[in-house]
Amino acid sequence: MRHTSSVINVDQKVKSIKHELINVAIAGKQNKNRQGRVQPAQFKIFDHLQEGIAVLDEKFRIRYWNEALAELVAVPSFAEFGDDLFAVLPPAFENFLLPGLQEAFSLGEPQNNICTLGASFAERRAFRYRIIPQNCGKATKRLILTLTEITESYRLNREKDQREYLENWGILSVGVTQELTQPLDEIYQLSRQLQGHKKLCGQQRLRNQLKQIEKKVYQISYLVHNLVGLSHNTVPHFSRISMQLLVDELQQAWYACDDGRRQFIFGEVNDMPAILGNRVLLSSVLQNLMRIVSRLAGREGRPQMCFAAISNERQVRISIFNGKQSLADAEISQLLDLFYNRSKISPGTGLALFISKRVVELHGCSLQIHNDAKQGTVFEIFLQQF
Repeated sequence: MRHTSSVINVDQKVKSIKHELINVAIAGKQNKNRQGRVQPAQFKIFDHLQEGIAVLDEKFRIRYWNEALAELVAVPSFAEFGDDLFAVLPPAFENFLLPGLQEAFSLGEPQNNICTLGASFAERRAFRYRIIPQNCGKATKRLILTLTEITESYRLNREKDQREYLENWGILSVGVTQELTQPLDEIYQLSRQLQGHKKLCGQQRLRNQLKQIEKKVYQISYLVHNLVGLSHNTVPHFSRISMQLLVDELQQAWYACDDGRRQFIFGEVNDMPAILGNRVLLSSVLQNLMRIVSRLAGREGRPQMCFAAISNERQVRISIFNGKQSLADAEISQLLDLFYNRSKISPGTGLALFISKRVVELHGCSLQIHNDAKQGTVFEIFLQQF
């Protein structure tokens, strides 16, 4: 009885195994009908990975791909093992992947890079690909290609790079403007003085040459404006700026220039709240305004810079004035226009004021000019508190 019982158990186990094999075969057939392929057993572990994976032979034919790759690049349902890689992937991949695949086979070294697909930045998809050779003896027989979509991080990095580029470009262009405005002013003023000289004013040839010089000054000013105009969409990096440190920097920059600059009076800043902005750009703007106000003040004026906190609006007001009314109200209304060229404002100054206004507006703030009975012509900048 014991012998008979054991035989029955063996028969049952054999039937059970056959049944399982039949189910596996049926499932495999259904899987092939559904996907057009049968998964090689040695690569099934890849099916559980989120990274898209394909195994290629030396002719770039697909010997395996996992579900993640099929979902990532929309592998067509009729694709089968043995198909050329670029008959399965979207055509745009070939430009990026083919050189890397060729190098991986010829050199036997891994390749790693990024490919992007899409005509416009908004529609572009980015993928990081890795190509890993599998060496059999001395020759490479298989390549493992992995694809990971990195579109969001790619866009964030590109946008960050673009912002940094525009910011650096904007700071550079404003710096160039600042360096050029003063010599342009001096050339213009010298030309005006020579034209007013009694002994020279009768020489038509000299007057024509001076007019040509003034024309060139305006042309240079226009080119500088275009330089800044290229970066008009710059979004500068904002940070906390100490008013005390800002004023110390302005004083050092003002008196470091050994050109006989007059004394500039600075108000108290000890109790001033910090402001939010780009220190380099704001310092450049304030230095431009200091230079303009100092010139408008003349020999008798006392240029000053004062500060006030406007608590209810969370702003800091910076006022720069010359102590006397140097400009008429009608002239002030046009002062911030590009290349305003009345008698008191030369091309360099007109350019500097226009750029200063642009930079302040980039900070979401305002630059205003008005006349005051006690302070004279006043230039005011309203900045945000930090």
